Amino acid sequence: MQNCVYHPIATLGGGVKFRHRSRSVERISWRAAARWIKNEFALKTIPIETVTEAWDRFSSIPEEDIEDLLNRVAHQQPCIVAYLLAADEEYMRGVQQGTLLFIGLTIHEIMAEGRPHMAPVDSAAIDAMEQKNIEFIERMAEESEIHQRTDSLWMVQNYNQMPLLGAALEALMADWEDAPEMADENLGMMLLHLKTVIDCLDQ
Repeated sequence: MQNCVYHPIATLGGGVKFRHRSRSVERISWRAAARWIKNEFALKTIPIETVTEAWDRFSSIPEEDIEDLLNRVAHQQPCIVAYLLAADEEYMRGVQQGTLLFIGLTIHEIMAEGRPHMAPVDSAAIDAMEQKNIEFIERMAEESEIHQRTDSLWMVQNYNQMPLLGAALEALMADWEDAPEMADENLGMMLLHLKTVIDCLDQ
């Protein structure tokens, strides 16, 4: 098991890195990336009304309070924060830097409100969950369009934290709301990271 020791400067400069075993995932569109599923559910589904209210609340956090939020979550979930920082550094550019991290922090806070004493997630669990999601996406990419639609519908109806994942996707798409076809080519990978965080915390 790898220990994650969070340090803002060290982590931003390299820290814990999570590399992807399959680069083919990067070529999958955000639509396909939103279709994968998880078979075992643990936490009660957070209702869309709760997600919306909490998301609006966290989105209005003053900028000067974000560092305190980061440090607090990092104390509770150092491996989750290191994972998000590494992904944000790899996929976010320019003014978007920090967006993926903040969405991940918001996800943690919303889930923690329903279960305030969540056990720390180690890097081995994160790596295993990410690989599980990658393998599902790769299988989806090989399926026919009709099977992809069936799996997509199944996920919408059965994924345990679909309201939360949907809110995360909406937040990622905020800059391309009027032109989704122009979305960042790495959007699928960003969503994969956020779903991996949700799945790890939803245990």
